[in-house]
Amino acid sequence: MKHQIFIRVKGWLLAVLYVVVAIPIYGRQITKEAMSDILKFSDIYNCISNNYVDNVDVSKLMDYAIDGMLSKLDPHSRYLTAQQVKESQEMLHGEFEGIGVSYVVVNDTLNVVQVIDGGPAWESGIEIGDKILYANDVCIVGMTSDSIQAHIKGKRKTKVSLLIDRGGKTFRQSLARDRIPVKSVVAAYLVKPDVGLVRFDKFSENTEKEVTSAINDLKRQGAKKIIIDLRDNGGGLLYSAVEILSQFLPEGTPIVETKGSRRPDNKLKSLGGYQKFLKDTIVVLINQNTASASEIFAGAMQDLGRAKIVGCRSFGKGLVQQPYQLSDGSEIRLTTSRYYTPSGRCIQRPYKNGKYTDSSEYGINPDIYIEPDTVKLTAIERAVIKKQLLVKISLRYYLQNKEILTAIKTPVQLYNDLDVSEMLRTLESELLETGIDYTKNEFEEASGFFSLLFKGLMAEYLLGQEAYYIIMNMESDEVKAALDV
Repeated sequence: MKHQIFIRVKGWLLAVLYVVVAIPIYGRQITKEAMSDILKFSDIYNCISNNYVDNVDVSKLMDYAIDGMLSKLDPHSRYLTAQQVKESQEMLHGEFEGIGVSYVVVNDTLNVVQVIDGGPAWESGIEIGDKILYANDVCIVGMTSDSIQAHIKGKRKTKVSLLIDRGGKTFRQSLARDRIPVKSVVAAYLVKPDVGLVRFDKFSENTEKEVTSAINDLKRQGAKKIIIDLRDNGGGLLYSAVEILSQFLPEGTPIVETKGSRRPDNKLKSLGGYQKFLKDTIVVLINQNTASASEIFAGAMQDLGRAKIVGCRSFGKGLVQQPYQLSDGSEIRLTTSRYYTPSGRCIQRPYKNGKYTDSSEYGINPDIYIEPDTVKLTAIERAVIKKQLLVKISLRYYLQNKEILTAIKTPVQLYNDLDVSEMLRTLESELLETGIDYTKNEFEEASGFFSLLFKGLMAEYLLGQEAYYIIMNMESDEVKAALDV
């Protein structure tokens, strides 16, 4: 189903697998050979600092140099600044400090698309469709997403003053930042009276508790089969994957083995005290963006005959990173081992000099193959997504028709009753203005795809994030196949 390629700004692809504790590496002894190279680097650093024709931020050059070294090792060893470390940890700890909105940037302007219940933005009355123009007297229009976040987010209890545009009228709103929960489970609902679906988008510290709670709720509602949706789940913490797998496997079952040339092999087995879902029928959905810890989960369930895997070949990320902390709070996340599924498979896609090479031998191959979304997208569909026309038009329609739309109470009602013909006409008109080359027939063939996405976006504005996935899954080939397993 093509909707999976519709990348949403408020999502993120972690594509990492690492242990929780960062190891400090400053203050350690340096060999003579290493000291010679360090002195050479120091000479170059000082030469640039003292002699280069223009003023230059040499600290940034240091960051570039570290990036350059790591980029030649493998595709996943990387350097993170202190700020990037903080943001990454927020996602994996399950909370961040900010005002509690999700947004997209349309025409260089932040548009609010979700307001988290109970957060500072919700309490102050910020609404979906509001445009945030200034934060503490700094214009954020035209900024990158990273720069916007630097001005909006901040420590708990600190204040931020926002200039907001609502329907052409501007006003100021002062907020006190607070801790905002970041949930892993983005959808958990009954697809059929006896089939539940749980979708989670990362493996964080709280993911096992969220997933277990969601499955228990679905079973109380009558679910006999559970679909675990790992499409677009880029991974996270290794231990989190082990915890969740332990709910489906008997205690002591081999789950994954890590091997590295400079560290002992480590065999991880399912933990005791879990085992709540040993007898439930499980189906796992994957796609080309299912990576890392998600592949450990899918690979173990497949190797051990615990679940059928549905979708297309997964990403192929079979390397484990260890965080090493630097003295200024930055980190390198260095690949220290490879992981192997219970049958001994290493699913890492081949690479050379830090870059992937062509191969068909990587990732998790599904038991039931569904053609990947990227194959199905047409040129006009790609162009519309790239220009964010669907978000722009759906937000405008939502704001213009909000009072009428509030009569819609469920995703099924929206899917069946919402007339998207006006949005389609607007889309066709705006396509003509953008100069995108397409034929009338191409637009008509793509109209079903656009209609579904319009309905999904409207469902999210009206009913929340889960409603988006409920709508999209109504026409999902992967979900349809999972129901038949």
